[in-house]
Amino acid sequence: MWLRFIFGNAGGAVVSGLISFALISTISSMTWAGPRVSAAIGEDNKRIFGFLSHRNKHGIPHKAVIFQLILIVPMIWLVSFENLIEFTSVLLSLFSFMAVLGVFILRIREPQLKRPYKAWGYPVTPAVFLLITGWMIVYFLRMKPEILVAILITLLAGTVFWLISRHLNKKLSNRAGK
Repeated sequence: MWLRFIFGNAGGAVVSGLISFALISTISSMTWAGPRVSAAIGEDNKRIFGFLSHRNKHGIPHKAVIFQLILIVPMIWLVSFENLIEFTSVLLSLFSFMAVLGVFILRIREPQLKRPYKAWGYPVTPAVFLLITGWMIVYFLRMKPEILVAILITLLAGTVFWLISRHLNKKLSNRAGK
């Protein structure tokens, strides 16, 4: 592993352990957050995704957890752990990049909007974040362009799914209104 070249055998083992620990905490947080995002989608889109919003007596969106499990298990079986980590890392970085970019876009398009949350060091810190994150994404995609293909397929599938659900939601709303 490349960590051994940088840190030696003992240092590589320590850094690998730290990375593993970080991954465990990330998996835990995604297991907690992912189904809640799906549940929120179900609450906003009751006609099509309402089943995702059901919660058990402890407030856990259990159907959204099962839905997430159904999506994740095939990925774990079909893709190597390394590719799965690389894919999710780049995709999450891309979404973080777009979220921070949205701060600039909103401030330009709607300067009069009340802002209860402040971006510390604006505009410098978000700009630095965008530069570093953008550089990391471009660098990684140049090294592993097949990850870009997987990301584009995922985004395209998500967009198609969203457009279909939006169309069905309008159709169902029109029928209910008649």
